[in-house]
Amino acid sequence: MGAAVLAATPLTAGAPAAARPATGSRVPTTAVPERFAAQGLDWRPCLDKGLYPGLPRDFYRLQCGMFTAPANWRDPDDGATVSIAVSRLPASVKPARGVTFTNPGGPGEPGLELPLIFSLAGRTALTGTQDLYGIDVRGTGGSTNATCGGPTLQPLLDPRDRTADNLELIMDSAELAARFCAGAPGLPIGRVTTSDTVRDLDLLRRLVEAPTVNWIGYSAGTWLGAQYADAFPDAAGHFVFDSATDVSGSWQRAFDLQPMGFERRFRRDFMRWAARYDRVFGLGATPGAVLDTYEGIRSRLTPETPVDSALVLDHALAGAMYSSQTFVDAAALLADLEAFLAAQGARNATAMSSARRRVAATPLLAAPAPGGLGTLAGLRAARTARTARTAGRMAMSSDASDAAFLAITCNDTPWPGSRADLVQRSAALGRQYPLLGSGTVNEPCAFWRVPTLHLLPPSGAGVPPVLVVQAAHDPATPLEGARRTVAALPGSRLLLVTGEGDHGLYAGGNECVDRAVERFVVAGVLPAEGSTCRGKPIPAPDAGRRDSPDGAASGAAAANPLLGLRRVRASLRPWFTCRSGAGGGC
Repeated sequence: MGAAVLAATPLTAGAPAAARPATGSRVPTTAVPERFAAQGLDWRPCLDKGLYPGLPRDFYRLQCGMFTAPANWRDPDDGATVSIAVSRLPASVKPARGVTFTNPGGPGEPGLELPLIFSLAGRTALTGTQDLYGIDVRGTGGSTNATCGGPTLQPLLDPRDRTADNLELIMDSAELAARFCAGAPGLPIGRVTTSDTVRDLDLLRRLVEAPTVNWIGYSAGTWLGAQYADAFPDAAGHFVFDSATDVSGSWQRAFDLQPMGFERRFRRDFMRWAARYDRVFGLGATPGAVLDTYEGIRSRLTPETPVDSALVLDHALAGAMYSSQTFVDAAALLADLEAFLAAQGARNATAMSSARRRVAATPLLAAPAPGGLGTLAGLRAARTARTARTAGRMAMSSDASDAAFLAITCNDTPWPGSRADLVQRSAALGRQYPLLGSGTVNEPCAFWRVPTLHLLPPSGAGVPPVLVVQAAHDPATPLEGARRTVAALPGSRLLLVTGEGDHGLYAGGNECVDRAVERFVVAGVLPAEGSTCRGKPIPAPDAGRRDSPDGAASGAAAANPLLGLRRVRASLRPWFTCRSGAGGGC
């Protein structure tokens, strides 16, 4: 997560990739075997203009390639390898003033398309001066995939139901997920770690002959960036951490902040906004009334309602908190569910059918888990079937991002605690933060049996200053964690975006943020201590978007970089993976 490139001594091919041992990890720095250090990158256009006509010019300038890395950086001579898919958007003005690696977070989200988001946002100060690289980190996207045996299957059980049987089934399913991840075919799940990815990245730096690299990382990409800078400080240029994860401790400590962050965003931003537009959505004229409407809908969900699980509703609303552009979708979902319930009470079949169609069309709702998973036996049978179908066709796995997310967060740092601890902690968080707090009882990492890395927090020794860009009400990576990150990296600087809660800020239309990031990346100038930017206002609902989920999704994609990335990826990913060589000859 950075542009005027700092001077550093180039490394020889057979030497360790750092001038000192990695301070932040117990994994030793290892020499790179010549067969890896001497490989070339065969760049080719990511997109064929004949198959994808009419796209912006930079889409055709984006190049895709692959390189090979040791599967196990602790023993790079053991013969096992992984393939890493990368993209490059060359600087539009030559010569380039720097090399910038990018990462969208997750952890485990594919990133090949991310340079295109900066181009679509018109960030010519960046795209004109930097060679921008997008990376599908190991385990995901077009790189060698991880898998847990197929898409994650969870019983749609309400974690607010604190009966012993319900809680045991939720934890049983989490334990089962951990077991299937450990035993799934393909890339060993224990090889998908931040430490291994850090060394993949430094190999890429050497292959592109960059003495230093800059970094723009979003969300969990800040964790990866912090570990890279700590392991290879002499190779770290200007690093930008956008919507920063707490890198000062463990993944467990970082995720502990999320129930509070989502609750704050839900109550202080969404509910107040929905109340302001009560004439549009009819959810209540005060934040308290909006909360009552949500709780009333949640308590009345049944197998006959369009959303038949309180868990699905909670997660849909939480997903809408990432960007104010999707507030209209969240409010429309609640309004349509309320309309369905009212029509159901009045036995109005026509009104029920209309409301059901509107709910089904909302972009917030993911496909629900298959039925018949209400017992542990049902979950085990479904997982076994998925694993059998996945074995033998591991070029691309349907659950790669989910598996990589679990592998990284469970492998990097330990998750101490018993079942009793999970129950007690989730009960306390549920009382404080009802939206997501109770759901923390569902934690596969608590049952992880793969040997964990025990990655240490970055020491910050020798790491150049980092720019941390943070919204005051970010739900997924709350401000409290970003402040810990700044404190853990001496010389770092926080740019606080006030009156804002979006997760993902740079290239999202805030000129104050965009200028500050680019001034640092391109010219190496940090904002003054205590600098702030005013956040963008939450958009008013308009007549077209209330009944047009596709239009709402398009608007969100244009105004938030991470939503934009998902939209571009959904339309272009099949061709990207073919062109990079990861599609098995497709």
